[in-house]
Amino acid sequence: MNKVIEELLKGNCGSCVFPFFWQHGESEEKLRKMMVVIRNAGCRSVCIESRPHPDFCGEKWWQDMDIILDEARKRDMKIWILDDSHFPTGYANGKVKQAPAQLHRQSVASSFTKYSGKEKDITLNLTKLFPPKLSAGNFVAVTATKFMSKGAPVFDDDRILSVTAVSESGELTDIPFTNTGLARWHKPEGTYKVYVTGLSRNFGIHREYINMMSEESCRILIDEVYEKHYTHYKDDFGKTILGFFSDEPEIGNGFYQTGANRMGTGIDHPYSDELEEELKTRLGDSWKNQLVLLWNNDHPEKAARVRLEFMDAVTKLVRKDFSEQIGNWCHEHGVRYIGHLIEDNNSHSRSGMSLGHYFRGLNGQDMAGIDDIGGQVLPQGEDLKKKTLFGDRDGEFYHFALGNLAAGAAAVEPRKNGDSMCEIFGNYGWAEGVRLEKYLAEHFMVRGINHFVPHAFTGKDFPDPDCPPHFYAWGHNPQYRHFGAVAEYMNRVCTLISGGHRDSHTAVLYNGEFDWMGESMPVQKPLRKLYEAQIQADTIPLDVFFDKERYHTVIAEEKLIVNRQEYDVLVVPYTQFITSEMQEALAELTIPVLFIDRVPTVVGQKTFCDFRTVSLESLADTVRRIVKPSVKIEPANSYVRMLEYTNGNKIWYLVNEGSSTYRGKISLDPAGDYYEYDAWNNRICRFDSNEIVLEPSKGLIIINDSADESRLSEQVLPEGEKYQLTKFRRSVCEAVSYPSFIKEEDIILPDNYAEKDRLFSGFIRYSREIEAAEKKRAVLEITDAYEGTEVFVNGVSLGIQVVPPFVYDLSGHLKPGKNDLVIEIATTLERAMSKDIGSRIANLVVGNAFSPTAPTGISGEVNLYLSDLTDSTEKN
Repeated sequence: MNKVIEELLKGNCGSCVFPFFWQHGESEEKLRKMMVVIRNAGCRSVCIESRPHPDFCGEKWWQDMDIILDEARKRDMKIWILDDSHFPTGYANGKVKQAPAQLHRQSVASSFTKYSGKEKDITLNLTKLFPPKLSAGNFVAVTATKFMSKGAPVFDDDRILSVTAVSESGELTDIPFTNTGLARWHKPEGTYKVYVTGLSRNFGIHREYINMMSEESCRILIDEVYEKHYTHYKDDFGKTILGFFSDEPEIGNGFYQTGANRMGTGIDHPYSDELEEELKTRLGDSWKNQLVLLWNNDHPEKAARVRLEFMDAVTKLVRKDFSEQIGNWCHEHGVRYIGHLIEDNNSHSRSGMSLGHYFRGLNGQDMAGIDDIGGQVLPQGEDLKKKTLFGDRDGEFYHFALGNLAAGAAAVEPRKNGDSMCEIFGNYGWAEGVRLEKYLAEHFMVRGINHFVPHAFTGKDFPDPDCPPHFYAWGHNPQYRHFGAVAEYMNRVCTLISGGHRDSHTAVLYNGEFDWMGESMPVQKPLRKLYEAQIQADTIPLDVFFDKERYHTVIAEEKLIVNRQEYDVLVVPYTQFITSEMQEALAELTIPVLFIDRVPTVVGQKTFCDFRTVSLESLADTVRRIVKPSVKIEPANSYVRMLEYTNGNKIWYLVNEGSSTYRGKISLDPAGDYYEYDAWNNRICRFDSNEIVLEPSKGLIIINDSADESRLSEQVLPEGEKYQLTKFRRSVCEAVSYPSFIKEEDIILPDNYAEKDRLFSGFIRYSREIEAAEKKRAVLEITDAYEGTEVFVNGVSLGIQVVPPFVYDLSGHLKPGKNDLVIEIATTLERAMSKDIGSRIANLVVGNAFSPTAPTGISGEVNLYLSDLTDSTEKN
């Protein structure tokens, strides 16, 4: 039998779930208690969230860390440490404030004036034209940026770089200027735009943060955080302390809004001394004048080349100075480096609040990180349009690109060794419970994500208004134990999909460079078509062709090999432009290259590249003809997601993301023996490919392997003579009072307790007696309930379930005659906390309703199915 499955069945799994544990300077008693709480929730590791702490890297911080590490050693837990004292990573614990001006962030900005008509002499007063007044076109973004820059110093080293006239034909003319701030120009006849371009440290989001394109500036963060932790805990490095976590580092120019910091808009762009040297080399003597094409949109092809060179230089410096410098330091000191940047609404390929290029921004890290917070991924939310605090929600990106970016990077980057990470569950508000958490976990695991940082446990007294939900909430969260069941499930699945490799044979080219250059199709468009047809694909960067040593790229006969991945086809999303170097790299490939919709213009050649095109609508069928799929389901269903993975044996992991049960059959290649791994109950079951049932948010894991017949369990199905149970005694209690139930009364199902008590959150218990006969198999089905469900027979728990229908095998627990049946439903804290400021802020950010909407209690049927107990069922 598969070795990983053998270990899982013994109860041995990896430490793949490490939640945030927020620090505020709590007492020793609280810190020790919370470490026990976290471990008892199925989490063998924890990420110490430093930013609420009042004395990061001070005496109180080291005292608290001593306590946490002591508890971790006692319980064989591992520690990750978030690497700064303020959001986002880059504040360097405030030390940039004391650094010389040249180590602070810097921007290049420009303004223009339009001149038309006859030739004439013009004098420009540059002090009135620079610095320009920049606009983001978004009130929230402007307000947020002002708030984040409040209190920042005003620097006095602004300087003009160039004054440039741009003709209607795109010719650039340098206009000399004096030290007194005047420029004199004899304007020829015609229409010109005159740009005044200069440098300033007074733009951007966080002006007292490190400059991501300065090695010396980024070193401040290492010296002030990483080195100090090593000084205190070097004996724990690589043992109890696994590594550090960078959260949403940013380049920091422009405005604080997702996806909007694009080339050709009225924002500032990032700058540094190192970047200036790169630009001189890349653009030549006229580099200062060419920078106007970062803003001028009248000459797209000329602008495409300059924008590509600029952002290529920016993102490679970010990789070298920030990401790899920290990652290399961590490796030299025996620990790992993880985290994520902001990906939202296509920010992953832009500067501002992200790092300009998803792959390069994380090249130095040991896991490919992403985050899902605040209502980004939602059940059946692919096309859900929603207004949020920071703009319109792009459901297609969150559902089809977000997970794939991380899965692709983990697969093709040797440094990541197949490891990916998602920060998850945070800031959805108290309306989020284990039902949604299970959906979210399945969503990302079936896309290949194999490590998670749940958001969050907090040591602060309840209620902590900061970004709920909180999984324990000092005993107030009724679903604490249910969250633990979800975490254990995630650990088991993640262990199974770690240490092997993704069996992807289709690659989709990352559109980062294309996004810089001009119009382009985001990767989520082709990825959606492939996901909906159960065709597994990896997003890969252009760097696999230009940095082959880094990615272990080999162009073989009818194969593109990148790291351990072997691709049979490359899909290129529509792009307005490519360069001749890109064209040549793609022409070298020995596999089909499919450009979606139409081929692009080759910059500088006035020609279109010669590649095969395919429409977006026909993409899946075209790829299926090239790459023989290993999975086919009948009937077809666009909500079934599939992960194909090899970890000793071939593994297929399927999840139904729709709202109704899928019933059909499945064809698998290669043929052979199969069994199902039931990760929730940690057992293996018989598998019938001719009859698969995929209930929403319940994963099906198929192993191409043989197993001893005696170890295979039968599926627990609601079959036999059906008896609907409607009469129960209902009682309730709040989580902190559990299990002291009160207010007992007779009720008839279905039940919505919210109609009786609109603000109740806690446990609802339904109890009654049932009759049992010998040699009868008894299966209990609860068709729907909100939310977490636990069934007891004669005082013995039959386990926790979190997604309907809830099906329990009562056989072996019943005695002849009368038996006590108890069903306990754990609600979310949404209703009790509906007036809490934290919930209201979370709802505002994600665009949720302010009033509770979920039912409370058993909202469906409770059915008892009785059938004859056969020899095979008796074993179970």
